[in-house]
Amino acid sequence: MLIIIIYFFRMLKGEFMFPNLKEIKEAEKEIAKGFRLFGKYPQPRNQFLRQFSNLLNKVSTLKKVPYSLFKDWVWIVSQARIAYNNENSDIKKIVFSSYFYLESLLNKDLKNKEFEKFFVWFTYDVVFKLRSFLGLQSRSYFLSKDEQSIILRKLNEYKETDKDQAINLIERNLESSKETFRGIKSESFLLGIFKDIDFIKQFINDDDDNGVTSRACLIYLIETDDAIPDDLGYAGIVDDLFVIESSLKELDQNETWGGVIRKIQNQISVY
Repeated sequence: MLIIIIYFFRMLKGEFMFPNLKEIKEAEKEIAKGFRLFGKYPQPRNQFLRQFSNLLNKVSTLKKVPYSLFKDWVWIVSQARIAYNNENSDIKKIVFSSYFYLESLLNKDLKNKEFEKFFVWFTYDVVFKLRSFLGLQSRSYFLSKDEQSIILRKLNEYKETDKDQAINLIERNLESSKETFRGIKSESFLLGIFKDIDFIKQFINDDDDNGVTSRACLIYLIETDDAIPDDLGYAGIVDDLFVIESSLKELDQNETWGGVIRKIQNQISVY
């Protein structure tokens, strides 16, 4: 909701516009091409996920994309990974067409503001289609239910770790664990995710639920036995992103005003 309000004010100030109806109709024709091409380029799942990650890295290198929007694209890529596992061709069609259109949009060599208006509209369009198809109220489920169960079980195990032992482990290994994200080229995404990690780290010395949540989250990020292989680019960090977002929700519930301020600061900092 906050990002929508920010974009609304930017539109009022004349800084930002969505495509007009004619432009959207033309864009939808291009998106439809992606649907028709689906199946003509069969690829192994991991090859497609790496290819999609490379395209997102290319976008982030050439254009400035906010952290919040890149999280949406990580979610979109995660739906492709889940769909491949479930052989869900409809979801794969939506994601494949989004890859096709994003690639064509990048190749148009648009100026930044022109690219931005199509990119933002298209991001919300794809997320809306996937949410509607999956029957989701929000952008959730980065992982399959089985994967979520495995990760939540790991987090519960880490919550039982002795406080001093956990802090020592975190202090010695947290910085090096950020190598997990070495395949990510988006500066805004890395800045945003490292800000989230630093926010979570503030609570590691606490004796309450915040401390337990914080330490468990950071231990998961440090441990190399991930639920998802890290070498899949953006698709490989969906478990880490799930753990971070789940932990932030717990911390936000316990620190109401702190959570609100953090959200506002993070949203403003990426624009």
